[in-house]
Amino acid sequence: MSGLWILFYTSYSTRELPLGWDTPYYLWRMQSASSGIADFVVNMHYYDFLYPTIGSWFSLVGLESNWFEVLMPFSLWMVATMIIVAIVKREMRDARATLIEVGAGSTWFGLYRLSSDLHANLLGLVLMLCGTWVFLQTQTEVRPHRFPLMTLGLVGIILLSSIAHAETTIFISATWFLALIVGLWRGLIGLRRFLAIFVTIFLSLLPW
Repeated sequence: MSGLWILFYTSYSTRELPLGWDTPYYLWRMQSASSGIADFVVNMHYYDFLYPTIGSWFSLVGLESNWFEVLMPFSLWMVATMIIVAIVKREMRDARATLIEVGAGSTWFGLYRLSSDLHANLLGLVLMLCGTWVFLQTQTEVRPHRFPLMTLGLVGIILLSSIAHAETTIFISATWFLALIVGLWRGLIGLRRFLAIFVTIFLSLLPW
């Protein structure tokens, strides 16, 4: 994966930055956030402000925005691929399937599009992949006392992802809704747990 990333930069980078129309926009937003995060969030109308806000925090401790744009997408891409592999390994228990997922994480879309100019999308994707892990746990957890804590964690992840990239959050949450319906139809999840998770996802998306 590191080799593919080096190849990507060799082929498509411009002035040590990934080639993507969103990259200058993100740099500008980070500089705007550095001058005052509260005002920046209000000016953004509370929409997709998490990624540039994090970038502004790194700028405050001395990391230039350009370097943040180089390192952060690469790190998010690596983390996203590892989370997908971990989920597949846990759910399918098949080593061959995990190899397929490693390849899927290194496709043109994952390597070029998400890593070059869709950085907020990638942050939202990583958060929702973490949420997918929790979502799957809520359906199979056999200790009832842990279910409310997991549900609360799921709400927190969805809300955090919503301020990272709302559309990614909505899309993956819709996939969860479909999975819940299929799970209920096949008898893989109880009605009470189904309703609790359903309401959790719905309430988390309601403000958006």
